Amino acid sequence: MEMRNLSGTEIGDEISDSDEAHLYDFVRHLLHTEEESNVLVNTKIKVDPNAVGKLTDITNIEFDYYSPDASTAQVDKFMNNVSRDLKLRGYDMLEILDQPHKERVGRLRSHLHIASVVKECRSSLRINEDALAKQILNPGELPPCTLHAKMRMTERIIKMLLLAGMRIAMPTRKMSDFCEKVELVVNSQVLMRSNTTKQGQWNVPLDKNDSNKLGDVKLSGQRSNLFIAGFDVLIDVCCEGYGEEFVQEWKDCCTKFVEVMRLMDSRIVFRPEDIDQFQLVADEFCDTYCGLTGRDGMTNYFHILRAGHFSYFLEKYGNLYLLSQQGWENVNSRWKRTFHNNTQKGGGLGGSSKLAPVMYTMARSMLWRYGYLDDLFEKLGHSESLDVAYGEIKRIPVKTAGTDTLTEVFANSILKLGDVAMMYGDTESGTMLSVIMELQDDEVGLGGREGSA
Repeated sequence: MEMRNLSGTEIGDEISDSDEAHLYDFVRHLLHTEEESNVLVNTKIKVDPNAVGKLTDITNIEFDYYSPDASTAQVDKFMNNVSRDLKLRGYDMLEILDQPHKERVGRLRSHLHIASVVKECRSSLRINEDALAKQILNPGELPPCTLHAKMRMTERIIKMLLLAGMRIAMPTRKMSDFCEKVELVVNSQVLMRSNTTKQGQWNVPLDKNDSNKLGDVKLSGQRSNLFIAGFDVLIDVCCEGYGEEFVQEWKDCCTKFVEVMRLMDSRIVFRPEDIDQFQLVADEFCDTYCGLTGRDGMTNYFHILRAGHFSYFLEKYGNLYLLSQQGWENVNSRWKRTFHNNTQKGGGLGGSSKLAPVMYTMARSMLWRYGYLDDLFEKLGHSESLDVAYGEIKRIPVKTAGTDTLTEVFANSILKLGDVAMMYGDTESGTMLSVIMELQDDEVGLGGREGSA
């Protein structure tokens, strides 16, 4: 790696030959001399803008040589140090001495600024490399979930609106009156419920220990969509008593949020101009929202939206909808219920595995939904006349020599989940897709069932 300073001389070989040469490579375009060993050792002036005595210290670039309190000897010594440091960096001494004090100090200040930037950037790279060596997963390979982003951001927006209404409601009327009014509007105009009874209705989430404090708002994906569509009526009831400008600002904010969510959920393949448009709308929304809520309105998803992380993944993958796992999200509650109600959570006589019982249930459910469960138990040796109570099966039967190709596909892929693989003694199997593709390449049918692949 060859680096040259302003005078054209080559920077020391000790950097090029070091193990950290790549950390210096990124600053070649700066043509800096600040990393030369003779500069590091012999420079007299330092940059320390936070030093208490910076204005009177002749070794600090912040020294006030125009001050009436500065003696002639101090000014001469300071300018001598400045000139010497410039010569050290490759400048001609006669050219330096012909320049006024301000010009000389300005030149050296720019070099010292570059030195501080180089040091900070290289330090950041070293910290990042240390982190990369220890990290389990690369954040660049972990795109955020748009469904969760929509739910979490919508929850916080609703909470900020409710807090705005509570601030103006508490001094003037009972909190219960405000809550009842909000609940009536939400249930009748946002959630569109005809039932007026209390049972099953949405309620303002108040703190369990203090009815005058607001708790956390929790929404499902479906409810988030309903609240997003009904933002206007929610704003009207929560911002009652505020000025028209405040109400309109909230409506503009929510309109921009709706546009952000529409673009984020879009199924188009994002081009660079589409990503730019998305980030522009996101920035406009964040500007308005942060002005209304400040730090209290922030969550992780607002941060990654404003910081451009969503745009990064849109550029990387072209679309975030393709990465959506909403189908699995829809069955989360079922597997949580199975884990909490039908397992011993890894304790007792049921064994040490916490996930195997859930995996068994998931595998049987998938077999049932795909319509292969009858064939599975028939091929695994059960009599056709045997009435199998599928819901009572605690363990998956062992695969036999007579198992057909179709059953092997499921046994080696869908059923290959954690400890389940050990039941079949097969650790070479791939994924469902890879197994099916191999069968198609070999022109092997899946048990004679048309369209099963």
